Amino acid sequence: MKILQSTFFAASLGCPCQKIGENDFGRVIPGNSHPDSGVTKFYAQVETPIGGEQIDDFKFFIQFSENIENFKQYFAEDDFGDSTTNLVSITPGQNMISGEPYQFNFEALADSEELNFDVWFCDTQEVEDSQFKDCDEPDILDGPLFNSTTEGYTTTEAPVDFELEWTDVDGRRVAISAAPLSYKDARKACRAIGGALPWPKTQEENELINSLGSTWLGFSIDDHVSMAYENFQPITTRPFMNPNGQWSYGAMVMEKNFFCVEEKIEGCPDIFNGMELADLDGNWNVREDAKGAWMSFGDWPFKGFKPRTQVKYSCPKKIKTYKPWRRPSKKIQLTCIKMDNGQYDWVECNNKKCDAFDRCPWLNEPMRRNIDTILFPL
Repeated sequence: MKILQSTFFAASLGCPCQKIGENDFGRVIPGNSHPDSGVTKFYAQVETPIGGEQIDDFKFFIQFSENIENFKQYFAEDDFGDSTTNLVSITPGQNMISGEPYQFNFEALADSEELNFDVWFCDTQEVEDSQFKDCDEPDILDGPLFNSTTEGYTTTEAPVDFELEWTDVDGRRVAISAAPLSYKDARKACRAIGGALPWPKTQEENELINSLGSTWLGFSIDDHVSMAYENFQPITTRPFMNPNGQWSYGAMVMEKNFFCVEEKIEGCPDIFNGMELADLDGNWNVREDAKGAWMSFGDWPFKGFKPRTQVKYSCPKKIKTYKPWRRPSKKIQLTCIKMDNGQYDWVECNNKKCDAFDRCPWLNEPMRRNIDTILFPL
């Protein structure tokens, strides 16, 4: 597994915390990693130059490029619960820290074999998650490098009434903009219609995308070189596909052509639509993760079922014919996880929190026969 420290820089204005590894302020050291029950377990060490004086008011934020699970650290208190998340905060509890540097380790599980993460240190635990969003992605337009009067560049406000429509081009769903926008506004316009800027990952994909024209690309630049000392301005460029298909860097504030592609959803199959499951005498509900609110499938606002989605079947009476070797229950709860073969599928939860389960598909042939028995008893 490849663990990378992300190259996003915290803005000097707005962000109440200091990014570790930036401006010679400590460092984050990725550790070993290994496969673990179909996912990957990784380790990392954080070094923060606190100094010799003990402090009892601090907060660390660790942000990951994807949802993680089973997060563990052993020096303070963290807000990681039973569900998955891509943001974890650590506060002192009854602990004080000091050192030059102060070091701590953490570990977690992730579905991906490549993971990016950043760590921030805040000198007070009063910093809220809502304030931390200013650290996550700085608004370059408000920074010192570019502004609305910078010669040679034009900026745009967030798109207002900027409409994009999906169309089919050679079997691909795309939305091609009739007007150029800055990188941030182009990305917002794509997200507004449930799409994303394209990200070619093979030569074939690059050629397909290039056949539609030039466009902003939907990933971040990772060209930062680790140095003992650095004093760079925040990164203000993003990748752009030129008419010849090659990539270059363009200033985020420049208005360029773009188009959106339908975002690929990695997750579990829809086994609930058009199958006999809907005919069971009970109610089906779904939620985004363990912290989300249950809702009916009719109210489900998302396309497909992403990892960690949970589904619950509730029956008016105990289902005596369902897995008769165990105590009857009124409920069946499923969650979407990555299987040992790399594919996503539904598994049955072994407890209410759904943090325990057997990594085997729920809707296998024996289960299909079990459902048929419930629906069509002899």
